[in-house]
Amino acid sequence: MTQAQPYFLTDQAGNRLSVVLPLSVYEQMLADLEEMDDIQLYDAVKARQETILPFADYVAQRAKRNG
Repeated sequence: MTQAQPYFLTDQAGNRLSVVLPLSVYEQMLADLEEMDDIQLYDAVKARQETILPFADYVAQRAKRNG
């Protein structure tokens, strides 16, 4: 990840209210968060250890049910 010096917006007492980052850093942060979400979802689904049904078999079963 690109290292950038953040710029903080503060109130009159010096309390940090917001941060300003270069757009490229912000976009990379969003992409990294999305990738982490995808990895967590994959891990959760993988942990279920469900039987995998090939798509063609699923379609055939569904066709039988729907007549």
